[in-house]
Amino acid sequence: MFFRSRVFQHPSKPVITLLGTIVLVSLAGILCTSGLLSGFVSALGQAQAADARFLGLRKASPSEIRAAVPEAGQRPILVEFTSRFCHDCQRLSPVVTSLMPKYPSVYLRHADILEDREKAPVLFSTFKPVSVPVLVFIDRRGVIRDVLYNVQPSEKIAAALQALQISPAPKASSTSIRKP
Repeated sequence: MFFRSRVFQHPSKPVITLLGTIVLVSLAGILCTSGLLSGFVSALGQAQAADARFLGLRKASPSEIRAAVPEAGQRPILVEFTSRFCHDCQRLSPVVTSLMPKYPSVYLRHADILEDREKAPVLFSTFKPVSVPVLVFIDRRGVIRDVLYNVQPSEKIAAALQALQISPAPKASSTSIRKP
């Protein structure tokens, strides 16, 4: 009965498809382990490497960020994208909340992807988070300084908050009127 199966009666299509899949998977494994892909990845350039932190998050311009989070013009902001059904979010939220009193100049903005999507549509359309939890660190100028995904140690979050707190103040615009 085993030899009467279609694979052995018509070996051309199933066997070739199976062998082709095995060859492709093997070739991909060889390329990854031999380091041949590292040259290709490094050839993508520093600009794309710098944007690697935005995987699963839309890179927004400072003007878009100021429109989404009005507090962005005055002080640094930490936007925490969470969900009440996410176990990792439930583990991360108390860590972030316990760190915030040490950084009083940083404004914390919680955004639940299920509950707050209708309340803050501009925030969600600006960043378009794909997964949670996500911590987005925005400096005084409205520039994203760091993005942390998933549960992170409190030391890493504290280091990002410290760097955010000492970020430079926004430059004065040339159109502002100075009084003598």
